[in-house]
Amino acid sequence: MRNHVLISISLATLSVWSAGCARGVSAAEKEAQAKESEAAAIREAEAKKPKFLSIPAGTPLTVRLNQSLSTATNRRGEHFSATLSEPVMVNGQMMIPVGVEVNGIIEQSFPSGRLKGRAGITLALQEIELAGGDVAIDTTTRSSVSGRHRRRNWAWIGGGAATGASIGAMAGGGPGAAIGAGSGATAGLVTAVFTGKKQVSLPAETRLTFKLSRGIEVPAL
Repeated sequence: MRNHVLISISLATLSVWSAGCARGVSAAEKEAQAKESEAAAIREAEAKKPKFLSIPAGTPLTVRLNQSLSTATNRRGEHFSATLSEPVMVNGQMMIPVGVEVNGIIEQSFPSGRLKGRAGITLALQEIELAGGDVAIDTTTRSSVSGRHRRRNWAWIGGGAATGASIGAMAGGGPGAAIGAGSGATAGLVTAVFTGKKQVSLPAETRLTFKLSRGIEVPAL
């Protein structure tokens, strides 16, 4: 009888231990399943996340020149470097952050003449350097034109003639005044020739705003 009791107790103990092990395995399995479900949800979310973002035509790009540009030294076809000084935003979402490098091209550059002809320079952006790769862009242009020569030239030439007349009158009276006026005009003309160029200069750090002429896609941040 005693043996039967011992056997029953052993069987009960084994049953409890087996149940405990079963519960332990079940909890570990549940934890593993939970982790796998979480990982699957993350993978699904990443798969649904857009790889590229669309930026429509008309979006402004505000940049700061990394170098100075001038109609006296820069010519058509030369490239220049700039830095994005404001983030590119679409519907409140940042598409491109501040500080991204941007490359541009000088589409037109013509220097000032000495007595006529206004200097002008026209710029456009061509490329944005992003971490996921460079993106080619087409933008509107920005142009700067110098002022006219006419008023400045008249001031120089007219002033020269008046000064020449005064000097001629002091030197020899009426005839001297006439001669002085002619020579003074010539002197004024020479002064205008040497000082009359009016170039366009854009110093480094100049801020310029362009707009996209066509939409682009950029890597998602």
